[in-house]
Amino acid sequence: MKRITIILLLCLASAAVAQAPRTMNFQGTLADGGGTTLPDASYNLTFRLWDADVGGSILWTEARVVTVDAGIFTVVLGETTPLLLPFDQPYWLGVQVGGDAELSPRSPLTAMPYAMNVADGAVVQSLNGRVDDLSIVGGANITVNTVGNDIIINGTGALTDADWNVVGNDMTSIPVGNVGIGAAVPISKLQVVGDVTAGDDATAGGFLAETGFGPQSIIGGAYFSAGSEIQLREETGFTHLYAQPDFDGTGGFFQVTAGPAGQGFVVDGNYNSTGSARISMSGASSGAFFRTDLAGNDAVVLPVDAVYANEILDEPGVASNLATGPIKLSTSYGALVSQTIVCPTAGYVYVQATAEVDILHTNGTSSFSTMGVSENATTLPSNQDQSFYLPSNAVSGTYLTSHSPSGMFEVTAGAHTFYLVARSSNASVDIDIWDMQLNCIFFPTAYGGVTSTKSGQADVDQFSGKIAPAPAPSAADLAAERADSEAFARDRVDRELAAMRRQLEQLQSEVDQMNGADGSR
Repeated sequence: MKRITIILLLCLASAAVAQAPRTMNFQGTLADGGGTTLPDASYNLTFRLWDADVGGSILWTEARVVTVDAGIFTVVLGETTPLLLPFDQPYWLGVQVGGDAELSPRSPLTAMPYAMNVADGAVVQSLNGRVDDLSIVGGANITVNTVGNDIIINGTGALTDADWNVVGNDMTSIPVGNVGIGAAVPISKLQVVGDVTAGDDATAGGFLAETGFGPQSIIGGAYFSAGSEIQLREETGFTHLYAQPDFDGTGGFFQVTAGPAGQGFVVDGNYNSTGSARISMSGASSGAFFRTDLAGNDAVVLPVDAVYANEILDEPGVASNLATGPIKLSTSYGALVSQTIVCPTAGYVYVQATAEVDILHTNGTSSFSTMGVSENATTLPSNQDQSFYLPSNAVSGTYLTSHSPSGMFEVTAGAHTFYLVARSSNASVDIDIWDMQLNCIFFPTAYGGVTSTKSGQADVDQFSGKIAPAPAPSAADLAAERADSEAFARDRVDRELAAMRRQLEQLQSEVDQMNGADGSR
């Protein structure tokens, strides 16, 4: 058979707190009938409170799994099934191990559990089992005084216990370990689960972090009367990072210094009280800044040659192709060489070509070739029919010349193909084209008026008859062209500024939405 030896029966309930847990600590040894303690393991025990030592009625029961260590187990009764008994009469505790019969005899409860029956405000008639006159005596640095019906216990001087040492207004931790507030197992010298408040409405508070070299870093505190700040310092005491309220007004200020001699990286959220931000970077060799209170080129200053060509958005670009030849011309327009250029945005493509023209001329027959650049492989714009002409009375032989037609084409974003196009005057004339090169250059911006080369079949044959010459441009014509180009440039600048203003307004709207209507984050 098994038996239990009762070592301690203790009530933890407090009569001074109406909602205190009604539990009892119970400790015992678990042994067999011969008195040998049972092996260390977990055992199923059932505890019952009876109204009699033998027989009687069961008033309360609780089944628990207890762990036995060296024969001893401890359990807090009432954790699973609350002890709601009035404790106004004698009770006996019965214990059953597993499926065995309840152990005998039952154990009567001692006086301690009956403290749960003491009502709030009741007079204490005994203390720790003593019912005679009692005296409260202070230990080291403890004084006990009575004032009327009050007993006042004061600690003076140094108060020391196993965990804390108090001297004056200072308290230090004695053991080596961690302190947790709201943390069951603190992982640092002090771990707080929840908010930590430094200061109040009347007095600023902050946190000072020692660097190990002497100077302190500051988190919180008061930056004049503008709010709190963060200052992080290096071992020499120099502050290498600031985060502060903007001294000029609302907003914030942030700086990562470059050392005692340089500002480094600075973000001023309210530059000179303009309500606009300024970002500046300064170093030993160069510097840069960005200002949102300015527009145009003044808003950004970068070091000389700081922007690589590949980093420019919609920058100019080229495409080129060549063909060695020879290509024999026919009497119909045809492409000699082509080149496609992919334009990142709308703009202009300057197309320029070079070629060598070889004509095997026979006296008595006029010979000429016509050549130009075009967006169409079989037609030429009206100003592109540039010809090399030999009259019929020219001496027979081979004639060589070079052609270099060019044109300016207005384009949209996307791929555009251009051609070097040519034809011969008649089928009886041998005309070969050598060493062809076709160059395409994209420009995103015009700085003056642009008359674009228009595609279409050339409709004027300057060799078919006499054509009246057009007059040279007059002074008025030249002045009008200048005025048109200047107006075009002004319009372009106005369009770009308007686009920038729209972007800034959109950015400001997004910032306002992130900050909230009242400026809070």
